[in-house]
Amino acid sequence: LIHLVLCLPALQRDAVMTSKSYKAGHPEAGLAEAFLVLEEKMKDPAAKEELYAYRRGLKPNELQGDAEAPAGVKEYGHYDESTGEYLGPKAGATAVIALVQGQHVSVASVGDSRCVLSDNGTAVALTRDHKAKDPEEARRVVQAGLSIERNRVRTKNSSLAMTRTLGDTKYKQPELPPEQQAVTPVP
Repeated sequence: LIHLVLCLPALQRDAVMTSKSYKAGHPEAGLAEAFLVLEEKMKDPAAKEELYAYRRGLKPNELQGDAEAPAGVKEYGHYDESTGEYLGPKAGATAVIALVQGQHVSVASVGDSRCVLSDNGTAVALTRDHKAKDPEEARRVVQAGLSIERNRVRTKNSSLAMTRTLGDTKYKQPELPPEQQAVTPVP
């Protein structure tokens, strides 16, 4: 018996269940792959309507008949001014996915979304926050070419408390692989 505990059930469940690693019997690696799939989906202009619906707390099919939907979908996300490439939503998201298989629990997270397990009434943290005050996180941020200021990832015009998120494209360099990004989608 497998249970997935998710905020966006269909989107995240599908990302996990269709990952190569999960299918090969490696659930933890499958969770990590799912985050990369979700990150890519956020940058896919074909997914704008689906993501816009989730942002509004709706399922995609619930947008039908919504007078605001066409304009909202059109305006959702942003484009690179020089290339015209769709970059995805302007903001990012933290996320956590928990996979329960019998007595085994696998958890992956980015940002400060938390997963807690109750052990006879005692809360046990299954995740940790991904913030710039963590020396390992700060090292990756600096190696990627950004700076840390007041425990926040800093660009020329903005700052972010998290070092791992989905989206937040202004903190990501297209030439770097996901695991080397200043703000990475890798859990």
